[in-house]
Amino acid sequence: MHHSKQQKIDDTELLEDVRLYPDAYQYERAKCLGCSTSGIFFTLWHLGITYKKMLKPLKVCPKMRDTFQKSIKKLKIAGRNLI
Repeated sequence: MHHSKQQKIDDTELLEDVRLYPDAYQYERAKCLGCSTSGIFFTLWHLGITYKKMLKPLKVCPKMRDTFQKSIKKLKIAGRNLI
């Protein structure tokens, strides 16, 4: 069984990447930083950063917009950072 060495993702480097490229996907960040996608996920979670991406414009469906806004409000109350 082969185990690869676990790499520590530099928090400041990841935060800078998020600041410069807020719309980048986690697999793109992983490739850029030389780590795994799950490593990016867990580090962002540890830093309290949450992604909310919409595939459709919210103006199209008022019900979806309301649901989305409620989930955003819950995350803000929980103290999560949104990008």
